[in-house]
Amino acid sequence: MKKFFGQRFKLLLSAGRRDREGIISFIFLILAISTTVQFFSEKQKLSRLSDNEVLFSYLNAFEIDDAIQDQPIAEAPVDTERTPFDPNELDKSGWMETGLSERQAESVLKYLSRGKGIFSLADLERINVLSEKWHSKNDPIMVFPAQPSASPHSADVDAAPTLERIIELNSADTLELVKIRGVGAYSARAIVKYRERLGGFVSYEQLNDIRALREEVKEVLRTKTTLDDRMVRKICIDTCGFETLSQLPYFRAKQVRILLNYREAHGGFTHVNQIKECVVVSDSLFLRVEPYLVICND
Repeated sequence: MKKFFGQRFKLLLSAGRRDREGIISFIFLILAISTTVQFFSEKQKLSRLSDNEVLFSYLNAFEIDDAIQDQPIAEAPVDTERTPFDPNELDKSGWMETGLSERQAESVLKYLSRGKGIFSLADLERINVLSEKWHSKNDPIMVFPAQPSASPHSADVDAAPTLERIIELNSADTLELVKIRGVGAYSARAIVKYRERLGGFVSYEQLNDIRALREEVKEVLRTKTTLDDRMVRKICIDTCGFETLSQLPYFRAKQVRILLNYREAHGGFTHVNQIKECVVVSDSLFLRVEPYLVICND
């Protein structure tokens, strides 16, 4: 190899000036091309490396997200330090420790000063200053004393005849409903609000649609009220508009639009049963809405 390059070097020296310049230029050209190729090769490697690093960073991010999603959701800590208490035994500072302001605590004590004890959660609902947040925090740790039985003499004087009167659920206002023992102001407002939207109750099973009602309140209403379905507000299904029909809680807005378009496309309704021919009205939905629908233009 040494001999080979030596011979080539001798030829270069023995060549003319023009030949030597041409050979040297050619060598520089080869070196420039080689350097350029090597530069772009290294740049491409770095680019691929950069792409791989980005890819790995995305994969790591997904792995972190998956790990977070797989972790169990931590439950809210339960306050185990608070001890059960009898609301009838609290003074002003005791009520403030439950989360009430000074003014709210004074209102509760004023209520209790009238001789109205607290013997159940329903009695607490009669105190308007107690919010839902307060109930959710304190109801689980309250204990109630046994309700004292009235003496034979006081029963004739103090017993209110309205407590035993059977109330019609579709016409009673909140003041009448709170006279039923076991029904508080919050429950009464929820009943009236849903009844107005519904148009009246046709079955006690509809009380299950009111989330604010506890089971014991529903049971009291079943025994202390009556239902007159003649007071139910009817909707003219053959002439009503979108706003009127969408007030009925059993219909969703999209269903109402489809049903009214169906009515227009088929020349109106002449019988309530015709709405079952519309694809959005299932048999179960028809059973719920049928008591509230009527044909007005025969």
